[in-house]
Amino acid sequence: MEFGIEEGLCGLYCKYNGILAPSYGATASCRDGCWMCHNQGVNQLRLLRRDYPDLWALLMKWDADSPVNFHPDGHTVHDFDRRFQMEDEHLLSPDDKVFRWSMLEEDELNYRLF
Repeated sequence: MEFGIEEGLCGLYCKYNGILAPSYGATASCRDGCWMCHNQGVNQLRLLRRDYPDLWALLMKWDADSPVNFHPDGHTVHDFDRRFQMEDEHLLSPDDKVFRWSMLEEDELNYRLF
């Protein structure tokens, strides 16, 4: 938007340069852009981890190498990975509307079975 590029042209640019999310246009994905974007919602990140483990692994590597946090709120890709791992182990619910990052702290681990 800052450069006056419309969404359609932006999508073509991303597709041409190989950075468009592979799930773009898929039925499981409501809206995608660049698969490595820090502005993705938690559901999009969850889908990326589940459906594209190779891209998730690359994002985890970039996260480890980056001098800045992935999310503006200070959370890293590794934080999201830990959250998703706990969901996989059924210790957290993906649909939990009261999720708080503090639930993942070692000293206050809040096991919420569903």
